[in-house]
Amino acid sequence: MRDEVESTLSRNPGNALFDDLCDVLLGFWQKDAERRIIVVAGDTPTVDMLERRLSDMFPHLSDGGIATMRGRYNTDLVDVVSAVQSQATVLIMEEFVEAGLNLHNFAADMIFYNLPWQASRIDQLIGRLDRLRSGGLSAYIKDRTVGTIGIWRLVVAGSADERVLEALDLLDVFEHPLPYLDEALSQRIDGIITDAAAGRANFRQAASELKEELSFGLNQSGESVATVQPGTPDDITEVVGSIREAEHAGNTWLRLLHVSGALKGGFPKANDGERVATLSLPLLLEKSPYKLGAMTTQESEVFRWRRDRLGKSPKKDVVLPNDRLGKRARFFSTGDELHDDLVRQAYATLKAGTVSPIPVGVHLSDDNLAADLIGKTILLVRSAWRPSLLKDKQLRVRDDDVPAVRVGRLSDRRWISILFPDAVRTRCLVVSDEGSVEVCTDEIARALLGEGCKPTTNRQLQMTISPFRQVQKLVTALEREMIHEDRQCLGKLREEATAAFSDRKQILTSETETYVRWKQLSIEQLRLRNITDQQQIQMTEGQIAAEQRRMETRISGMTDRLRSLEDALLSLANHSKTESYVILVRVLPSPKLSI
Repeated sequence: MRDEVESTLSRNPGNALFDDLCDVLLGFWQKDAERRIIVVAGDTPTVDMLERRLSDMFPHLSDGGIATMRGRYNTDLVDVVSAVQSQATVLIMEEFVEAGLNLHNFAADMIFYNLPWQASRIDQLIGRLDRLRSGGLSAYIKDRTVGTIGIWRLVVAGSADERVLEALDLLDVFEHPLPYLDEALSQRIDGIITDAAAGRANFRQAASELKEELSFGLNQSGESVATVQPGTPDDITEVVGSIREAEHAGNTWLRLLHVSGALKGGFPKANDGERVATLSLPLLLEKSPYKLGAMTTQESEVFRWRRDRLGKSPKKDVVLPNDRLGKRARFFSTGDELHDDLVRQAYATLKAGTVSPIPVGVHLSDDNLAADLIGKTILLVRSAWRPSLLKDKQLRVRDDDVPAVRVGRLSDRRWISILFPDAVRTRCLVVSDEGSVEVCTDEIARALLGEGCKPTTNRQLQMTISPFRQVQKLVTALEREMIHEDRQCLGKLREEATAAFSDRKQILTSETETYVRWKQLSIEQLRLRNITDQQQIQMTEGQIAAEQRRMETRISGMTDRLRSLEDALLSLANHSKTESYVILVRVLPSPKLSI
């Protein structure tokens, strides 16, 4: 009988946590049989145990119904991606947090079977679940709900886990995202959790006091910030339209880089079904004027360009066909280091080059369009306005910046880029040999910039093409008109920037005031310590001095950031210089007609 009991217990040991877990899962599946759940376990043996026992308890999970993610050294990137994107009903994972992990693509509910004893780890796990979902951006702009998540915590009554959970609840770890935690604050939170686990009575008071510090000054400072009103349908349409225009421009540039031969591009589908863009160096390196990141002829950089795919698994790493390991994907837009480096190199290449007034002979694959353009010359004037060149000089990160100020300066540069974006505009005219001038249609412009436009390889034919008369007069008129349009645009940007800077100044000041009050409270608590040991007194004085230095550094950093921002805005608002260059194109008869 003893052998039978031991055998039975080895197969199905009694476990109050497991029984409660089964009850919770049954409650889910009675309402929705296809509801998916994430279970956070403590370690690899617990993951293995739950996988085995849940398969025994729920037969429908035994055949592909459970996915697992074990320790970060036992699970590679491919397994992480496949687990999140699997069709399993239950995902059992250890409490480690993998960079780029998007748990919201798997489920909207999380059960902590084993409670982590680190507040930051809980915060990151919930943050991986509480993310923007498909359609969430549009819903948020329209002031609608973007969905809810469910969090369950399983602890044994009277255990250390129950006291740790009480401390975490006193700190509101499960209710709100944690603010930025420096090393000292992290150590205090860890100390409170340690005291709670050990059963020391003082952890409740310490947790309540620390909670006040975490929110200290935020409500007072936030009262002076204007409430953001929900946008009207017209405002939303304008915002979405601007985003799509920028994405369309980025997509077009990626294709032009590939068609021109400057870089080798592609638009493959990743293993998750999303289409991405790739760029690598061409086989003939002398044809490429660019050098970007770790890009080689074999190794490519991966880009995304569609913001509306954010709710559909915005992973940092993308697994391409025939690859086992993922590659870091970037957004091909302003603010990405690689994108901005490519813009700088492209602009430098343009400045170093010369534009010939001799028209370039080209063939168009669209015969109907080419028939209307044969014998005519197309005049393209492109105007480039590059405020980022001036911005880069005035908002550089400094070597003596502390991390918080360094991050702040980078955010200031991105903020300025939104207010004063770089722009390249093209105006196009069709001029006949008789001198008649027509405005070029969008169809013609797309044909000239697309893959269907090929320059002639006949050098003798190219040498016979001459520019039409009065070309300089038309160019001058177009440039004057484009400069006038740029100045009107600059006036509008100046008004918007003035209002935006006032709001940003208020926000930065409020953030700094909150930080200073928090540090002052920390210094006051250090001074109230009742210690007599001389060594401890010296250590406390050193901590007070360090806190004062941090406070002074943050104040001076904020003051300098505001001064630099104000100077940059003033310079950019008065910076109306634009540069233009001219391309003359002569459409030639199809080579097939001359045979």
